Amino acid sequence: MILDNFEEPALAGDVLARLRHSNIRVLVTSRRTDWTPATGLSSIPLNVFTEEESLAYLERSMPGRKASGDDLKTLAERLGHLPLGLELASRYLNGHPRLGIAEYLKQAGQALEHPSMKDWRADLPAATKHDLDLQRTFALSWQALGGRVAALQAPRTETTEEIARKIFMTTGYLAPNMPIPLEIFEKTLEISPETCDEALTLLYGLGLLTKDEGGLPAIHPLLAEYARHLAKEDKTLLETLADAIGTFSGEMLDTGLPAKFTPLRGHLPILAAHAEKASLKSAGTLWNNYGYHLWVIADHFGARQAFERALKIDEAAFGPDHPKVAIRVNNLGSVLQDLGDPSAAREMFERALKIDEAAFGPDHPNIARDVNNLGSVLKALGDPGAAREMYERALKIDEAAFGPDHPNIARDVNNLGSVLQDLGDLPATREMFGTRLED
Repeated sequence: MILDNFEEPALAGDVLARLRHSNIRVLVTSRRTDWTPATGLSSIPLNVFTEEESLAYLERSMPGRKASGDDLKTLAERLGHLPLGLELASRYLNGHPRLGIAEYLKQAGQALEHPSMKDWRADLPAATKHDLDLQRTFALSWQALGGRVAALQAPRTETTEEIARKIFMTTGYLAPNMPIPLEIFEKTLEISPETCDEALTLLYGLGLLTKDEGGLPAIHPLLAEYARHLAKEDKTLLETLADAIGTFSGEMLDTGLPAKFTPLRGHLPILAAHAEKASLKSAGTLWNNYGYHLWVIADHFGARQAFERALKIDEAAFGPDHPKVAIRVNNLGSVLQDLGDPSAAREMFERALKIDEAAFGPDHPNIARDVNNLGSVLKALGDPGAAREMYERALKIDEAAFGPDHPNIARDVNNLGSVLQDLGDLPATREMFGTRLED
């Protein structure tokens, strides 16, 4: 006895009890995964195809088409190796023999909106009799979560189903097929770990999210696209998510431990790109934090690209002379210096100094940071005299702001001692490295 598309776990006990007989074997097919052990069912998960299975299926389903292995691989990856997606794509390509795979992929930038995924040639039903509309297939699970989403900041207590819907929509702005830190949901939606776990259990049970080996949720690429489509219902969700993760990622950077940031690394550029496309100011913070992490782990080329995007966004959002722009300029200057372009770095540091002097005056601690940066690049450019002036100015500012025993003072006297050594003033160098630091 085959119970096909059985989507009511609550009824399983009553139904299966009627089928218990020594001569009856029962096979249940379902999108649901939340079957209790009391049913006596043994779960056999049907995952997406492997790469090898995807390629074999596409070659078999499009026998008359000459396509390179790379094209087939790209098509399979774009559709996340989802069997139904691959079948619908191959049906469409077979019906359009002059349409190349590369052109099809260009057309299917939003895969769920492409005709191939929306009942194309419904007069030729699939042999398996399944739905030919991929979005409608996903909607069956989505509708099981109940009614319309309440406003994000609704004053009443939200149901677990409503929170689950918001979590699912949030995943659309994150990296697919990658473990998602639970703090992303908890901080964005301001929910407790217990509430988060309850909502995730619903999403796992409906097959809208999967759980990786470490117990963290992940989302399929096409389901992520569906989640973004649904997120249009809530205009504030992306902004709230970007703001929350901008703050959270900054906190992880402040720990000084790259490993703390690592779980966010794959998600941040995806979220930052969506925020940038939506013209959100927080996009600059997201790109900056991502770039800073890349800089810390010595991916200087990646850091430069991220810092440049952050700078462009913040210049447009705040104007060219805003203190936040000075931070972005300083960061870009630092990575340019590490990339071996001290002249470009000097230009950045001088610009940051000019912005901060206008914003804070000549004696603010931010100025000490700027002139320290400028001193380092002047030293690298072979101008130790000018570097000395910068370091002496930084030391004077920090001593006035923090007193003689602050960690910033140790940094300043160390920098000053280094350039004094280059200038050949060894007694003064010794004073900086020895007496001053001991004091």
